[in-house]
Amino acid sequence: MCRSIRFIGAVCALVVLMGCAKAEEPVVVSLGELRGLYGGYPRTIAEECTVEGVVVSSDRYGDFRRRLALQDTTGGLFFSIDCYELHEYFSVGDRLRVRCTGLQIGAYGRSVQVGAPSESSAEVEPIPLGEWMARCSTVGQESVEHQRVTIASLSADHIATAVEVMGVRFVEAGSRWSDLAEVRTATLVDVATPSDTLRVRLSPYGIFNDDRVPEGECRVAGVADYFAQSYQLVIHSVDGVLRACDF
Repeated sequence: MCRSIRFIGAVCALVVLMGCAKAEEPVVVSLGELRGLYGGYPRTIAEECTVEGVVVSSDRYGDFRRRLALQDTTGGLFFSIDCYELHEYFSVGDRLRVRCTGLQIGAYGRSVQVGAPSESSAEVEPIPLGEWMARCSTVGQESVEHQRVTIASLSADHIATAVEVMGVRFVEAGSRWSDLAEVRTATLVDVATPSDTLRVRLSPYGIFNDDRVPEGECRVAGVADYFAQSYQLVIHSVDGVLRACDF
């Protein structure tokens, strides 16, 4: 009888524990669903909300200042974080799970981003690093998928995602990357439609050294962004440029 009682008690305890574990499972939504909460004005994320996404940006060379871009199959989203060396904590390809309840969703230009509630004119403030680390966990690592696009097809849905722009050439072909790094921009032109252009933002630290801008038609990989009322491509790795361009 005692053994039966103990067995029944153990089963009940296990059922209770399983129920608790199930109740504590996070409500995971897509980045597209979270981005859809932004209706043109900042708002606090009151819903129980957790997202998962793959890191597609790196601030190692200064291009993504206090921002981290996460991507999933529904698109991408920038997270504003009060840290200038996020690459020391997260690498491109890390899959992160982030609890977003209580954070604020807003925008800078057309770039929707998640951050801390703001008391200034900015729609969001950077999330303190300690709070971000408490909300975030690394749950895996995977290769980053670049979506192939043309300059004309770039849209708000591509912002904060890894893209590969096809059928383009550099206006500055033959010039040294290091010279361009001083002004931090270069320009891509669509080979088939020269009126379609795209600004390319480069690292401020001259990571391209004495390499020359490739000539002829090529494809260029980076992270899509929006600034000064136009789309742009952020190249944060010399390896990405060499890998993505046909010399």
